[in-house]
Amino acid sequence: MTDAIFSGTTITIPLADVQHIEREVWGGKELIGLTVVDGPERIRYTVVTKHSVRGADGKWLNAIILPHYEGAQFMKAWGQYRSELEGNQEPVSCIQPEFEELKTAVQPVLDFLYKYGDPHTSLIIEMGFVKIVQDKMGVPLEIRD
Repeated sequence: MTDAIFSGTTITIPLADVQHIEREVWGGKELIGLTVVDGPERIRYTVVTKHSVRGADGKWLNAIILPHYEGAQFMKAWGQYRSELEGNQEPVSCIQPEFEELKTAVQPVLDFLYKYGDPHTSLIIEMGFVKIVQDKMGVPLEIRD
């Protein structure tokens, strides 16, 4: 089984503690010296663990913010961990040959979502219909055994 701990360059995360991951495109501006200039967009990952709590403003107070250069490594480790935890000994891409085709087909939809949405926006695609859904309010609840 894959290591249950992600050890990145700047942070170590026990994968068993992870509840969900929020992905956000940010950037576009960089501070160089004292001048703000256009810069590259980057993806930032917020890792919410079982220890994370929401503040009064709805933001996570003690979630883990991964720098853009560690996000891809973390997502790969997380995907492998979840795949093995759920009983798949191989990555989903090896089990389902349609995986790569679906990944390619959905890319324009994801681009649209990142351009016009936010972390609380979802697209539901059905046969003959697509709808955009946005969360208005959410309250984390205890999960009982």
